[in-house]
Amino acid sequence: MLKSEDFAQELINSGYDFFTGTPCTIIGNLITTLTERPDITYIPAVREDAAVGVAGGAYMAGKIPVVLMPEHSDRTEARLRFLSQDVKPQYQFFQAQLFS
Repeated sequence: MLKSEDFAQELINSGYDFFTGTPCTIIGNLITTLTERPDITYIPAVREDAAVGVAGGAYMAGKIPVVLMPEHSDRTEARLRFLSQDVKPQYQFFQAQLFS
């Protein structure tokens, strides 16, 4: 398991600079870590599919976004929204277990 701070740093070191997702206690420490960093942006979303739309806009603005989704979220709906967008950036789906 990764600590939230280590996972956030790995994402930032990999070039990601924009984060969005639905606030959740499962990934709360990761969200807190990201919001405290002045060098990146985290925008909360009301639903997973809305986060996908926010990430798409960030990508079109030149950012490299990450959509944070807890394990219990409706990832299927969000993936369908993502794949239905006219602009299809390169993407990865990965899962990490975090330990605060």
